[in-house]
Amino acid sequence: MPKSPGTVPKGWDEQTIYLHAPSYSKKLGGDKVSALILPKSNLAPDTQVYKPKGPYSNVKITPVTDSTHPAHGQHALYANQHLPPDSFILPYLGYVHDQTDIDEASDYDLSLDRELSIGVDASKMGNEARFINDYRGVSTAPSAEFRDIFVDIGNGKVEKRVGVFVLSAGKSGKRAKGIGRGQEILTTPWLPCRDPLYNESMQKYMLLSAQKEALQRRMAMEIPFNAPMAATSPEFQSLSSSPTSPTKYSTPFPTASDPVPVSSRTSATPRNSIDDMHTEESHKLAEINQQIVAILTELMNTECIRNDDKQRAWVQGRLMEAEHQIRRERRRHSSNAGGDFADAIAQHLELGLNTSKTWA
Repeated sequence: MPKSPGTVPKGWDEQTIYLHAPSYSKKLGGDKVSALILPKSNLAPDTQVYKPKGPYSNVKITPVTDSTHPAHGQHALYANQHLPPDSFILPYLGYVHDQTDIDEASDYDLSLDRELSIGVDASKMGNEARFINDYRGVSTAPSAEFRDIFVDIGNGKVEKRVGVFVLSAGKSGKRAKGIGRGQEILTTPWLPCRDPLYNESMQKYMLLSAQKEALQRRMAMEIPFNAPMAATSPEFQSLSSSPTSPTKYSTPFPTASDPVPVSSRTSATPRNSIDDMHTEESHKLAEINQQIVAILTELMNTECIRNDDKQRAWVQGRLMEAEHQIRRERRRHSSNAGGDFADAIAQHLELGLNTSKTWA
């Protein structure tokens, strides 16, 4: 077993590697790593950025001697000082991986990014946060929770991690005291989803989203759907970092990683040909949106989504967005159809008028 680098906290298990930063799986794709490590400038100006450094003096690893405690004979994490409501305690560090590199026997695997099926597993390596226990069987309610955080890692970059926070005081103020010194830090599990239906549906959604993005860019550039590809185009270069599609699920639509053709349209391009192209592309976009709605509805029915308020809200938001786009396109097509009918009548009347003038 490799030794832990640097200083380790008192009470640390020597069989477990102590981490000062996450350890990444070699199987984790570059696109997923890029989703976790990104330029600081990409964040909203008001985003809180942390710079934690372990070992953490605000917590203490303690053996559990109470025979009624579910973790009896193991360890727990206690507050070593008063921890105010809503305050940051420490990050949850471990082995960062995706669904291709899961330890099915681990009880320390938390969800880091559900959309990308990325987890952080502290079974063999981690920090003090791995000793935090589930509140069930210990207390009537948790005292802390997991939240997404961004950590400054230098060179103008930040890293997405899981952070442990004291629960807020709440509207009633019942948790206004926070966590007192000597009290155990307890949370609700934030486990990664291992439901095969969830993982398959999420992969399908990611692929459809990439296809939708590519198609919308084509439409914005007024590029025909079947136009020849130009892999060296700037547009293709900007899309090359988008998620790639899994081989087991394919569609006839372009993906965001497909080369985007360079538009050959000039000012002399007939308006009606552009309108026809837009109609064709709009139909394809509507088909993709319909598929997205079906996949998101499928996701809503998975156990993983039903049991995760945050993830359920995310899926509901994407579902509403897709349904709104479908309704908007229907209204637009209805309006265009009415306009085409009016143009046809006008042309017919104009033709009749010109004919009567010829015979006059």
